[in-house]
Amino acid sequence: PPGTPNNATVMAVDGNGKLLYCIPGAEAPISGELFTPLEGWGEIAAIAYYQGSLYVLDSLYGAVYTYRGYNMEFGDEPELFFDPQRDESIPDLYKMIDLAAYGEDLYLLNENGTIAQCTSGVFEGNQTRCKDPASFGDMRLGMDADTLVFPNAFFAQIQTSLPPDPSLFLLDINAPAVYRFSLQLNLDRLLQPS
Repeated sequence: PPGTPNNATVMAVDGNGKLLYCIPGAEAPISGELFTPLEGWGEIAAIAYYQGSLYVLDSLYGAVYTYRGYNMEFGDEPELFFDPQRDESIPDLYKMIDLAAYGEDLYLLNENGTIAQCTSGVFEGNQTRCKDPASFGDMRLGMDADTLVFPNAFFAQIQTSLPPDPSLFLLDINAPAVYRFSLQLNLDRLLQPS
């Protein structure tokens, strides 16, 4: 992600919360460590970074942790993205395989190919709101304009892109293809080799 220490181009997190920043031309990566949650780590399934915040999906404990960082240092205690005492509509995080973030929105990819779209209520003191599953829009001829899944696709990864054209990308490993959606989950383009 942009803004990493010493212009690193890749950031990785292992199953124990250890961080690595890889720098082109450097002999060794820079290492760091995430503050371990009180209950420890179950299984870190995925990470997402957006504007100073690192989101970590622990699929074994059914939690998404939010780390606020300065200069890509994430040494402080994390916050839970979903607050079980406040939020009523928490997706089944045990079945999520990947996540992506943009603004106050968190997109969670379910193992069944559906998406949960959640908007944080932390800054307004409100509940986090989720659409689970959220509907995709598919305006191609002969397709269902409002669908929860793409029947022949198997989505394995999800990623957002930054402005000027923010988008949501889903990797279909069956085709293989990359589906490009607007942040409102409307299909914009299907990218695949000829």
